[in-house]
Amino acid sequence: MKHTPDARACVPSYTSYSDGQLTPWDHPFQSPTQSAIMQSKLAKLSAPFNFNKPPLPSIRSSRMTDADSNELSSSSGSQSPGAHIHTWKGVSAQAVVVTGTNTFVPQLIYQPNSRTDRQRYVRDATLSPPIIFFAEGTHEWGIPLEAALERRINCLKDRDDSVLERCGPSVSIRLQWPGYFPRHESIPTRDYRSPPTPITKAKLAKNIARLLRRFMDDMAKQAMDEDANPTWRVGTRHIRFEDLILVSLHHVSQGSWQPQLRLRREINTPRVEQQPTH
Repeated sequence: MKHTPDARACVPSYTSYSDGQLTPWDHPFQSPTQSAIMQSKLAKLSAPFNFNKPPLPSIRSSRMTDADSNELSSSSGSQSPGAHIHTWKGVSAQAVVVTGTNTFVPQLIYQPNSRTDRQRYVRDATLSPPIIFFAEGTHEWGIPLEAALERRINCLKDRDDSVLERCGPSVSIRLQWPGYFPRHESIPTRDYRSPPTPITKAKLAKNIARLLRRFMDDMAKQAMDEDANPTWRVGTRHIRFEDLILVSLHHVSQGSWQPQLRLRREINTPRVEQQPTH
């Protein structure tokens, strides 16, 4: 029999956050019974995913069913020209949030510098639908990067599924963090077996987490652009790696993918250190 983790085990235990930091959009996940009630409400409130029509605020975090989101993140097929921009905006607007906040890092979507390259690598390219990192046992979109880095991946749905199967041996991950110089790094799309096979969703999440860890460590030592919004400053006393949730990964040009990130706490809320339980 396939083991199905207890729903409560799919919500990571955070040692540096308190329940008091949840925003009005959040829904504390406390028991399987409450989970069933939440899923019932989600089913009643579900509606076809529509990028052209913004969701009503009162049901912003619960409009999409699993069928809708699976269709959005299907690994087959491709997006029409320009559709990746609507998809990017749609994910941040209609993502289901259970823990953390619905505040997304306001990245610009990467695009090549020259008009010729934009035509060749974006408009004329076959771009795949996004990869969404669903939480196991809930409707939530996103897992903490900290959990992905430490291989606490039980909270990730379909963690053993293969991803990036139609890509080359590596892809470029693009970061467009507000106020800092854009960054990109390559990650492998195959494991080290013989013969090589596509990496799993869990491995992909860990690779992205490693990249983000390096980025956050480096940017903490650098000054922001002069005209940047200081709200998004990276550093020990500002936004840290532990504050980030990986929601999705988007195909933004022929060889480039860009992650969507949201915050585990409101950026103007101080961290509350909790004593470890014995």
